[in-house]
Amino acid sequence: MSYSSKSLPLRLHDVPTPMPPSTIVIVGALNTDLVTVTDRVPDVGETLVAKHYSEHFGGKGANTSIAAYRLSHNKSGARNVTSYGGNISPLEDIRIRMIGRVGDDARGPPLIENLRKNGVDVSGVQKVRGEMTGVCIALVESESGDSGVGENRLLIHAGANYSLKPAEFKKWESFGSSSKPDLLISQLEIPRETVAQILDTASKNGIETLLNPSPVDWLPSDIYKRVAHLVVNETEANALKIRSTDGLEDEKRWASVAEDFIDMGVKNVVITLGANGAYYSTSLGDRDHVPAEPNVRVQDTTGAGDTFTGAYAADIVRQRKSGKKWDIKRAVELGCRAAAWTIKEIGAQESIPWLDEVTAGRR
Repeated sequence: MSYSSKSLPLRLHDVPTPMPPSTIVIVGALNTDLVTVTDRVPDVGETLVAKHYSEHFGGKGANTSIAAYRLSHNKSGARNVTSYGGNISPLEDIRIRMIGRVGDDARGPPLIENLRKNGVDVSGVQKVRGEMTGVCIALVESESGDSGVGENRLLIHAGANYSLKPAEFKKWESFGSSSKPDLLISQLEIPRETVAQILDTASKNGIETLLNPSPVDWLPSDIYKRVAHLVVNETEANALKIRSTDGLEDEKRWASVAEDFIDMGVKNVVITLGANGAYYSTSLGDRDHVPAEPNVRVQDTTGAGDTFTGAYAADIVRQRKSGKKWDIKRAVELGCRAAAWTIKEIGAQESIPWLDEVTAGRR
């Protein structure tokens, strides 16, 4: 019996093996944000009447997860968007996975459901019996003389977030993927010892890591050797620095602080500077200052740093998939632009933009 080429049976090895999706894993906190807007924060012993109060979904881990998803996808559904920075493609096959804990109170389930609605894999988010869900109390100053438009002060009660223990992360499989994630992100709203174990496990298994050490806390010097990307704001950088930078002009001061982190083993350092943009430095000698977006009216800075981190992380994966040489400046520029969109509205997660909103300059 003879067969034509069209009728030959399909052999198993002829079937192309689909590539697994790129994965970003975030191990961090989920909180409810209790936001009070006031003309100015009260002095010691003083009581003021707030202008506005609202509750929002938050937590640095959850905020970063949603930012990484949205800054990987176009809200419009378009495949590409041509922008000020050229052609930036969405990452349709990316998977964002959140690992965290909520309490067994009424605040936990809505936080999880909101992540799910925003495209995040929540299979790693668990409920802890007997614990309350984390809470962040935010005092936001509205426009009032020299007080600083939209500046915030945050007070966090960790609750269930502190139930994440180092012993849970001894193996890379604890990150919950059938294959190693492309990027692992963590912050310091969970125990420092747990973060150290997460970074150790990831780095020993060849998983790229990003650390946002916020809220700032002392870190042992050997932890930096396990960090591929360190994203800190200016306050955090000054708190963690080793050498005195008193008397140095801004850019020289940023360069000095970044150099300390590079010397301790970090490959890429980004210092976010609020209205002054961001400064970056790499172990290969690349360094520059990226200015902030101009003419942005600030409503609330809550979540701006998390949005920056999510956008920066998404571009790490985007550039890796493209096969091109790592361009940290492009990732920082995207982060600055995304953060600028976030601070125009009150609330952390609601204000996070999508990729096409940022790159096309519309909302």
